[in-house]
Amino acid sequence: MDFSDLILSLSKINEELREQSIRAVNISLTMRNWFFGFYIVEFEQNGRDRAGYGKALLANISTEMKSRSIPNTDERELRRYRQFYLAYPAAASLIAANGQIRGLLPPELVKISDSHLKTPLLESQIPETQYINLFNQVSYTHFAELIRIDESLKRLFYELECLKGNWSVKELKRQVGSLLYERTGLSKNKEKLMAMAHSKLQSNSFPELIRDPYIFEFIGLKQQEVLPEKGLEQALLEHL
Repeated sequence: MDFSDLILSLSKINEELREQSIRAVNISLTMRNWFFGFYIVEFEQNGRDRAGYGKALLANISTEMKSRSIPNTDERELRRYRQFYLAYPAAASLIAANGQIRGLLPPELVKISDSHLKTPLLESQIPETQYINLFNQVSYTHFAELIRIDESLKRLFYELECLKGNWSVKELKRQVGSLLYERTGLSKNKEKLMAMAHSKLQSNSFPELIRDPYIFEFIGLKQQEVLPEKGLEQALLEHL
């Protein structure tokens, strides 16, 4: 190689591994929030002293979490994590397939997740490979928007379109707000409508991912610390 080839190779390696590191953080954040939802629901259903907390459970959890400086644990977020788990319970199978994360599962969930690995993912009609892609490719912020959609078929529609179009969170919000699902159902030419919907979309991008406020909180950064563009990458790498 000549010097230009060397610089090009180093630049490509830097870009690829930088993206991998942030995506790894994003997947860990998504799994953390799913776990929080699981344990909250598990305690609500089977906790030995659950009766003593009642409706104040999330408030008490939030107080304890904040005393330990655990980010994104106010009542509203805890309620969202609970909803996240209930919307995607079969994610247990994906988690159990990951050896490192599997160790965080209680024995009863390992058994449940093992059975899920042998059966269809009931809460979604997405093929299993695409379901895995959903958890690997979209951010938790996407899921925070998707779980606001109560109708499972409608949520499935936007899940698939997120994967197909690599939608940014902003684009997902825009398409949901424009009633794309409803318009598709009414349209006589669905292919043309979907082509138009994808023609000027805002795709998910690495710069957008590293500015995700959930990721900032998760890795211990405050947004105001890294607002200048110049210091953003270095601050993230130092915290990683």
